[in-house]
Amino acid sequence: MLPTAHNWLFTPSLGYRHCARRYAMQSLHRSRDRSGLRSHHPVVALGYLLLSISTLTVMAGAALVMARSPSLLLFSPGRTNVSTVSTVDSLARGPRNLNTASLFDWIAASIRLVDDTAEITRYPAVTLAQTGALRLATSEDLPPEHEVNVHILGYGAVNLSPRGPYAADEVVAALADPAPGYRFDHWSGALTGIENPITFTISSDIAMTATFVADDEPRSYVITTAVVGGGAIEVTPPGPYSYGETVHLTARAEDGWRFSRWSGEIGGWQNPYAYSVIEDTTVVALFELESTPPTITLSVGQDGQGEVTVDPVGPYVTGQTITLTASPAPGWEFGGWNGHLSGTDNPYIMTITTHTTAIARFQVISPPVAPVLNLRVEGEGEVQAEPGEPYTLGQLVKVTANAQPGWRFDHWSGDFDGDANPHAFAILGETTLTAHFTPLRTTPVSLAIHIAGAGQVRRDPPGPYSPGQVVTITAEPESGWRFTGWSGDQAGTQNPYSFSIDRDLVITSTFMLEESLDDPPGDGPPGDPAPDPVDAPIVEVQVAGAGLVERVPPGPYEPGQAITLTAQAESGWAFASWSGALQGQQNPQAVTLTTTLAVTATFVPVANTYLIAVKTAGAGEVALAPPGPYLHSQQVTLTATPERGQCFQSWQGDLAGVTNPLHVQMASDLAVTAQFGPCPVHLPMVVSVRH
Repeated sequence: MLPTAHNWLFTPSLGYRHCARRYAMQSLHRSRDRSGLRSHHPVVALGYLLLSISTLTVMAGAALVMARSPSLLLFSPGRTNVSTVSTVDSLARGPRNLNTASLFDWIAASIRLVDDTAEITRYPAVTLAQTGALRLATSEDLPPEHEVNVHILGYGAVNLSPRGPYAADEVVAALADPAPGYRFDHWSGALTGIENPITFTISSDIAMTATFVADDEPRSYVITTAVVGGGAIEVTPPGPYSYGETVHLTARAEDGWRFSRWSGEIGGWQNPYAYSVIEDTTVVALFELESTPPTITLSVGQDGQGEVTVDPVGPYVTGQTITLTASPAPGWEFGGWNGHLSGTDNPYIMTITTHTTAIARFQVISPPVAPVLNLRVEGEGEVQAEPGEPYTLGQLVKVTANAQPGWRFDHWSGDFDGDANPHAFAILGETTLTAHFTPLRTTPVSLAIHIAGAGQVRRDPPGPYSPGQVVTITAEPESGWRFTGWSGDQAGTQNPYSFSIDRDLVITSTFMLEESLDDPPGDGPPGDPAPDPVDAPIVEVQVAGAGLVERVPPGPYEPGQAITLTAQAESGWAFASWSGALQGQQNPQAVTLTTTLAVTATFVPVANTYLIAVKTAGAGEVALAPPGPYLHSQQVTLTATPERGQCFQSWQGDLAGVTNPLHVQMASDLAVTAQFGPCPVHLPMVVSVRH
């Protein structure tokens, strides 16, 4: 068996893949001065040498070429047949140990690189001293290799060309490259002096030191620029420059020229170009003439009185952007574009690609038409417009709908939909508005008050109510509670709250517990303990009709506490019953609280109510005292008041006569018309007496 720690040598080529992993194979290629493998390279054979070679018989003086890799050659000695010692199994069949007689001497042929793969070009003649067997050359048989070791003092680097290891008599160049703010000072060790770069010949291993020192007076560098053709070079920032400073070079072409490329000590087409200064530099910008594109014309005209301005003025090249602006003469207006253009954009921005004709069309401004306001009425009422016609375009107009007695304004339709009254708008043309009036109910309307929390609501008047009557409601919270707002058919926080009632309404008054920051409920001393609001029972009272419910005590409450609820009817109303958590007609009602209690107190009118519907014929008005609705047998006074120059003439309808004021006792609904007319003329009476 071969020794396991012997330095066996062979020469693999680039791309050789058929050696064992444990072999430290290295291939070197130098493209600067020659191609091929530089020398033999050592590997360590650990017990056996693995080769991918077919079984061959090597004839004397012939080359044994590897079957799977033509980059490795085995040369035979002078024997005519050495098949007994040159047979090696293929790697695909597994490794085999070579016997001590199987010694090979493989030597590199001249090669060249093809796509990073070594290709053999010729086979040199080989003469071996040993006969009878092939042998593998050892490291003692190969020429020595040398290293160049560089030490750095200061800040900088040394570049060796070519890179090692080196053969004897090989020429090497060393370039000292200082860091910014430093300069190369000298060489020491195997080489001395200040020459940079320095060239030397290899004869043995070399140890050298490059010394760099701080540059107390840093050298400045300049950039020299030149141009070829029409243009200039902009250098930012201006010089001189320190080592490593970045400079931006921008080539700017003159009209009709374009930047081509950089020349001098930089190259390429990048513009702007960022350059790190390391030495004085000469930069040349090359410019070349642009080809002259064909010109395009734009013909501009106008139809009517006005003018067209064009920016810029032609001629033009394909793809150029142009702005056309039409300016009409006084009394004229721009109407649009004709020719190759269309539309009404002004200014008109276009991209020209061919010969184009643009015609601006101007037209006489028509005199403005005065806006017209058409007012219409549905139902009994009238609409007043302020100011009256005629109107100018954009003038502000206010319209007010006034309902006749027994009617109410409901909404607008036409060019405005809504119920705002009065309604103001800017008139912009012919406008049509219709005021819709609806008859008031002849029967009373109701107001139901619901209570959420602890408190009561007072109504003025207490009811019942005639449609259109104004009602004021006032929320009065119990002690320890506060009013928070109205909800339902009326919403808000105003208190007292006045509104006009024209239909049955349900309104909820909400009260909430007052929270004291000094003595919060349920926290114990310093005050008396109070129930936690989260656990305290709540009494929710709702009212149907005209009345209120009094709670004794007012709250807040503790579980198991006894309270008394008393229903108090408004004038003209009577308590009817309880509903919800309480039932029946018992009043007052005592209850023990265990949880939230929700009750409703229902009130009904004591007697039927009546209305008086009043109309006027002629110039005058009628006042009712008091306003309706009225209870049975209630006394009402009707007073007719004529306008100046007119006189009250009579009552007509359900009431008749000339009494004014007229007192009536209500027993049913009444419809009455007050007749007004010219006052009678009283002539003086002349009595002639004859004696």
